[in-house]
Amino acid sequence: MSTTEPSQQSSQPGPSTSNRTPRGAACMNCRRRKLKCDTAKPVCGQCARTNRHDECEYMDGSSASRTQDLETNLTRLQGRIQELEQQGGTTETTSNLPPMFPANPPSTPSDDPPTELAQTLLQHFLPHADQVGFFLHKQRFIALATSPDARYRAANLSRALLYAVYSYGAHLSCIEALTAHVPALLNRAVEAVSADLGGPRRYPLTQTIQAEVILANYFFCVGRQLEGRYHCSAAVALVLSAQLHKIRSLSTSDSHSPLAQPFDRIEEGQNINAFWTVFAIDKGWCVASGSPSQLDGSTIDTPWPLDMEEYDQLGLAPEVRGSQTAHKFLHDLPSTSTGGTSFLALRVKAAALCERATRLATGVPQLPGQQHGARAEEVQLLTRVIDQFMASLPMINSLLDTRSMCHLLAIHTQTHAAMILLYRSTGQATGTIPERCVNAAKAAAALVGQVNLQQLDYVDPILAPLWTIVVRILIGTWPLLRGMHVSTTGSAQRGSSRRAC
Repeated sequence: MSTTEPSQQSSQPGPSTSNRTPRGAACMNCRRRKLKCDTAKPVCGQCARTNRHDECEYMDGSSASRTQDLETNLTRLQGRIQELEQQGGTTETTSNLPPMFPANPPSTPSDDPPTELAQTLLQHFLPHADQVGFFLHKQRFIALATSPDARYRAANLSRALLYAVYSYGAHLSCIEALTAHVPALLNRAVEAVSADLGGPRRYPLTQTIQAEVILANYFFCVGRQLEGRYHCSAAVALVLSAQLHKIRSLSTSDSHSPLAQPFDRIEEGQNINAFWTVFAIDKGWCVASGSPSQLDGSTIDTPWPLDMEEYDQLGLAPEVRGSQTAHKFLHDLPSTSTGGTSFLALRVKAAALCERATRLATGVPQLPGQQHGARAEEVQLLTRVIDQFMASLPMINSLLDTRSMCHLLAIHTQTHAAMILLYRSTGQATGTIPERCVNAAKAAAALVGQVNLQQLDYVDPILAPLWTIVVRILIGTWPLLRGMHVSTTGSAQRGSSRRAC
């Protein structure tokens, strides 16, 4: 058994599984993502393959990286704020909040985080905004959030929304100097959203709904399910009270809505996308948590959502009206709603399929007075809808941009999970796993091989419970597959023995 000298090892070009990267030599991006770095300069192999040239930085002492500059600025800002607090006579703290922020909730614009810090948090949040349920017009939000006029910003932008964005931005940064302040920012957001709900309305209702959606997604992301459901329920209550499920309804007049008429097509788009974003979160996480959905699909008339860019350019045609939008999709009925192909619309449909499959499989009645149990024709109908929807989805491939890949991974996986949930219970009596479940689980597992996971900065937290459903099916099929392998191997060996004789 031969060995290789260290000097020979180091002379081999390229990365090697036997050649460990010296401690601290990896670039910042590989260290943050826990990947093996070949330490090539100016850009390592990992960053080059995933098109992250701008993020490949080394902390080798020769020069300060962007991350080091950021942390230096944060430290400087913290020190400056502490000096100002001491000059103002603040010698005692009333809570355990980090020193970057005052202990009490902000009451004036001057209590906001420093401008540099606020911009940094926004920069970490915005690339992932629509993946965490951000449905507002991004450019309008940025214009308000970065306005140099603090009083104008405070008068037109909800602090609940602003601090919810700051909280998620700090969480997504993966920079210790920022993530340390998530509890303080989160506390501000929760207190501010409670104030918005409890007092007279100062801001557009969609801003409060947006804050609730971001908070719900954050809590689901970090595994705090109870708090996630709480904020999701609050968002559902807000969209229903504003009758956002009746936008452009054929059955009611828009003038009866308690929400003011939209100022323009972008504002109407925000209202439509607000409702469907809440719908997708409610339907998706009620399946994950085992709790009932709070939205009745048969009463929803709002047209399918578009991408915000489409509202910006054209908006919905004046003649577009909706009637039982989700119900008609689930029952394969002709619909008056147009579109339905945006990423948000596809996510809504996938979530609706999952929740409907769960209802049928568990015998929960869809409507009051409906007979319990999943009737065969209903199961067959939903199976056809799932198959048709899956066939219509864009395929996942390595050429997709990160945003598209993240959305499609969640949509495809949720659709496969719907098929598993629909048929999983049919094999319980015999102790077998239906073939449809096995095929759906294999297809969902194959998605992982089609996605470059190193390219994804963010993975939708709904994938955790969905992959649990998939893995349980695969684990259940393992004894059967192993038995088939043993049986096949034994038959082949006996055949070989007979041929040898």
